[in-house]
Amino acid sequence: MDLPESVLTPELDTAKLIVRDLFEDGAGMRKFRDSLGVLDFSFRKREVGLSRSSIQKLITNMATGFYRGTIYRQEELNVNGLDIFVVDMIGYWNGAKEPSSMFFMVVYTETHTYELTMRYPEEDFDYCDAIKEEMIYSIRLAEN
Repeated sequence: MDLPESVLTPELDTAKLIVRDLFEDGAGMRKFRDSLGVLDFSFRKREVGLSRSSIQKLITNMATGFYRGTIYRQEELNVNGLDIFVVDMIGYWNGAKEPSSMFFMVVYTETHTYELTMRYPEEDFDYCDAIKEEMIYSIRLAEN
């Protein structure tokens, strides 16, 4: 997925997005929400710490336990030479009363993991399949 430089700099156009910048807080994360509060997207870069299997267990346990969700897709892929773990589900975001669609993707490199999380309306789950596939298969990373 192409994340333009503007996504990683403070000069982001916030007219259409509400941005919570956690990079500067040391959390290595940037969160985006559209102005209607319908779409949440977060991007996090972490130094390698936990094993891949631990990360995957944590995500699936959170999906079914904390989010009380149903997982519709859970798989490991290799795309453009990168190992990727994907979970696609419907559940209850942080205890919400209404369910949401949630898409989690972890991209592994030798030195970092990149975590992408997208939350959007439940009724758009099937509609967004092509978008999610495009996100997965467009992944390319260049490590500095």
